[in-house]
Amino acid sequence: MMNSNFVNVQGFYHNDHVSTPRDIALMMLESKGYKDMMRIMGRRNFECNIEGVNARRIKAITTIENSSVDDNYTVLASKTGRIPRVTTNLAVIAETKNENTSFLGVVFKGRTRYEGMRQLFDIGNTVMHSKTEVVPHKLMFKNGNFDFGNKYWKNNSGSFKLDFKDYYTYPASYVATSRGTSTQIHTGRLNFIPGHKYYVSCMVKCTRYKSGTLGFQFTAIKKYETVGLQRVSDGWEKISGVFTAEEGASLSRVYFGGINKADLDGRIDNVTIIDLTKVYGEGEEPSKSEMDRHVYHNLSAGNGLVIKMPQTSIPYNFENLHVLFEKDSESVGYPASLTKILTAMVFLDNISDLDRKLTIRQSDIKGGSGTKFKAGDIILLRDALNMMLVESSNSIASAFSRLAGEQLILRDRKNC
Repeated sequence: MMNSNFVNVQGFYHNDHVSTPRDIALMMLESKGYKDMMRIMGRRNFECNIEGVNARRIKAITTIENSSVDDNYTVLASKTGRIPRVTTNLAVIAETKNENTSFLGVVFKGRTRYEGMRQLFDIGNTVMHSKTEVVPHKLMFKNGNFDFGNKYWKNNSGSFKLDFKDYYTYPASYVATSRGTSTQIHTGRLNFIPGHKYYVSCMVKCTRYKSGTLGFQFTAIKKYETVGLQRVSDGWEKISGVFTAEEGASLSRVYFGGINKADLDGRIDNVTIIDLTKVYGEGEEPSKSEMDRHVYHNLSAGNGLVIKMPQTSIPYNFENLHVLFEKDSESVGYPASLTKILTAMVFLDNISDLDRKLTIRQSDIKGGSGTKFKAGDIILLRDALNMMLVESSNSIASAFSRLAGEQLILRDRKNC
């Protein structure tokens, strides 16, 4: 870890308590060697008994919310971090539901951290399939992967159908099947500006072809222009164009699907529409060929990265991480409760018997997240570890640091 400095075990706000998405990714990779941790970080709920004068049974309330990540990926381990009005963070190890591929993602300053994590995994999946460099920018249109079904799309003719197995990026591709008619969808939420240049692209795959075009029709010019395939394709292919919007044209939509009385079967995915003039400036718009070199995505988080999970257990560092995409991943920020991943590892390095019991002291009790403890409460260490990782208990983090410190002091005394 190159850019981290931890001054407390809970992740409380402090100017000097900082880390980066890359450092947290390395920390998550290291945690894979702790089986108890990995098992716990994959849980969503937990119940245990607390003994003592105030004996009771409690249910740990997870900090992991239901999210769009769960719709498309199987979460193996996760940890949240949040400092109100400062940052909302998330670290997740997950595998794709339809393939044998696993990703590790870290989000800092995610406006909606779960949406940001799903975006990271989708981008990672895109890179794995296309071997294409992915760079961030400000997208005009953000539903190119059909993330929300037909919520942002309207049918021009035919019916809207998604294929959840044949896709270019997660979670699905649009089924563009036509039988001698135009079967198209369009978005009605665009606002093309006359005089601005626009880049439009999508991935298409034609499995049966007889007539017509599989692709898109740009309508913000007086004479619509159709771009697409007129043949069967062996796999996913990118089609694209750069257009200048005109006064008096249809300025609110682009058609995608089987066009011009098409008779074909195919798929469409990864739709991208970019206002080049707005993003790059008038007179500075890149050409179609320059745009075609990249697949563009927008990440709704301040910082983040996604890596392909390694299959080996060799030590990992900045040089050998298989990073698929990153956005300011070395920028320093506040890790919040992601800190507890390191707290747990240090604790487990020094305490081997998790069937011991822990007695909570008044000095252990901290505010913030987690069950409210009282001095004298007694809990199994194994249950306490669950509480720190599942519901992010600050009091347990304090108690663990005390126990680990006591163990280190005893060890030093024996070695004197």
